[in-house]
Amino acid sequence: MAAPPPKMAFSDLNDAKKCLVATLSKMNEQENRDQVIKAKADAEATPGLDTNDPVAMKAAVVGKLTPLLMKILTSELNEQGFTGPMGIMMGGMALSNFEKDARADDAYKEGFALLKLAMPPAMGGQGVVPAPEEVEKALAKLKA
Repeated sequence: MAAPPPKMAFSDLNDAKKCLVATLSKMNEQENRDQVIKAKADAEATPGLDTNDPVAMKAAVVGKLTPLLMKILTSELNEQGFTGPMGIMMGGMALSNFEKDARADDAYKEGFALLKLAMPPAMGGQGVVPAPEEVEKALAKLKA
């Protein structure tokens, strides 16, 4: 029997929150936080990078953060059903799309805003790691 197709969307608010809790928790692990902060700093310190050129700065950050975030979040998204080579992209799109869904509550929207903040600029983020306390507060709301 063939494997079921990869997940592409959330069935309901609880499904979306479960995935968001898993990804936010993973991002909030100290080792992962440190890696994201270092990758952004390394990108911004790229030799020869024109720091006055926002397009070049954005490209440098995207180039460093995207593969790192894929490494950090792929296992969590796979566990949530977003599998295969496109799993991380589909999981990210599902998280983003659910934010605009009428079923998304304030806790989801606040939690997603924190996850999005850490994403590379090409994904609508800033490559900024939110304070651990802020993430823990959002996680508590998501789990309530």
